[in-house]
Amino acid sequence: MAEPPTRVQLCGTLAVEVGGQRVEAAFPGRQGRLLFAYLAVNRQRSVSRDELADAVWGERLAAGADAALTVLLSKTRTALRPADVHGRGELRLTLPPDAWIDVVSAVFMVVGALMSLAAAIGLLRFPDLMTRMHAATKPQVLGLFLLLAAIGLQLRTWWVWPVLLVAWIFQLLTVPVSAHMVGRAGYRTKHLHRELLTADELEAVVQKAAAEAARKDNPDGGR
Repeated sequence: MAEPPTRVQLCGTLAVEVGGQRVEAAFPGRQGRLLFAYLAVNRQRSVSRDELADAVWGERLAAGADAALTVLLSKTRTALRPADVHGRGELRLTLPPDAWIDVVSAVFMVVGALMSLAAAIGLLRFPDLMTRMHAATKPQVLGLFLLLAAIGLQLRTWWVWPVLLVAWIFQLLTVPVSAHMVGRAGYRTKHLHRELLTADELEAVVQKAAAEAARKDNPDGGR
């Protein structure tokens, strides 16, 4: 029977699962968790002891930090087996090939939240209906996509992806169409600042429709 994969959760409360067992409680306190999280984020490169000590203690770095770091590393190595922290002067976290880390979902969640925040700010600060429609559609739809992708990556169950896909498709179909209709209605009722338009492709269409309506209302040309 295959051994359960190593799983590292950095988004939210730190959780580390090695061989099917949760091991984060074995880390030496808050400093041990900070040490592991920093090594996990930078696992693609080697980290110097000075850099690691600065990440753990920051401005509170004391003269005996090197000895304290050695103790932290020893206890962290014990908790992580079969994963390990290799090196002495330059340290690098080595995880099994099947290890899963939620850094991608964390990035998606933060960027998605920022996109949604940008949409909200645009709705409040942009000067007219047309510019607000852009804020309400483009960044908001992309932000929702990133948040849904983060949820799927975080849950790691196959059944949630069809549900998230349906939510994304409905959003993708309804939001642009509704924004287009509201934008056309706002244009016809002159809820816009024309000086902000760089191109007005709808003006000719509106003028043509108005001329046809006038001819229908007055077919004899006013005679």
